[in-house]
Amino acid sequence: MKPETQHRFAFLLVILLGVQNLVVIALLTDRVVPLFTANIRILTAATLGGALTEPLITPHFVLVTVLTIYWGALVTGLIMAVLRIAFDVAKTRMFIRGLNITGNKDGVLIFSSDEPAVFTAGLIRPRIYVSERLLELLSPEEASAVLAHEAFHVRSYEPLRQTVVRCIIYAMPLLPYPARLEQRLLVLGEVTADTYAEQHVSSKLPLISAMIKIIESGLPRNLAVSQFSSGRVSALTGGRINGFAAACTLIATCAVSVMIGYLLVSTELLKACQMG
Repeated sequence: MKPETQHRFAFLLVILLGVQNLVVIALLTDRVVPLFTANIRILTAATLGGALTEPLITPHFVLVTVLTIYWGALVTGLIMAVLRIAFDVAKTRMFIRGLNITGNKDGVLIFSSDEPAVFTAGLIRPRIYVSERLLELLSPEEASAVLAHEAFHVRSYEPLRQTVVRCIIYAMPLLPYPARLEQRLLVLGEVTADTYAEQHVSSKLPLISAMIKIIESGLPRNLAVSQFSSGRVSALTGGRINGFAAACTLIATCAVSVMIGYLLVSTELLKACQMG
């Protein structure tokens, strides 16, 4: 499977994961949380009034409580994810505003810096930013390859995609190995952009030599680790990345999460109907 196809497929699975998470939250909010509130009221009234004639801590009560705790974890994760993403976006905007823009060449913003840096930023209108130091360091062919790489990020709205991916992953408290999954998806995006750049300059060599020059001159402090990960280097040198494994992990997570969420809610509804 081509890297671009893997990239799109993995992103679609992330979206499905986020949608099913919201559906489970909505179902629990509508059908389980009210039962928990009613049980607490009954338990409190019976305890304070001394009218407790039979045990209220039944399997039904425990199930409702567990589902409510699960709902609380999902809601808390969602709120924390939104706040974290909002902070990251604000931090990025402050960083961009602090850049000393010295030129604009074909839509590429050039800024003054002693570090060799290039990146794409902007959720709705992504732009390419490249430092003067990087342009001095690279040959014209190498610079063309690097800018073609970033042009793919602009075309595919990669900053927005990464933001959505991070928000959904942050919002899933039970997601296994979230940091590793996020890193694999980011690397998959970088490899996809490398493939596009390779087609643009008809060779891998300019991109490889550009990476070597940047690494040897010292990595910029604000540069994402995924840009120089072993997976990306392996893909550039003819190897394969385990990008599809990340997609498979998402498939398994979606299946398990949906199964747990819907089975728990269905079980609770069945018990509620039987009691009624």
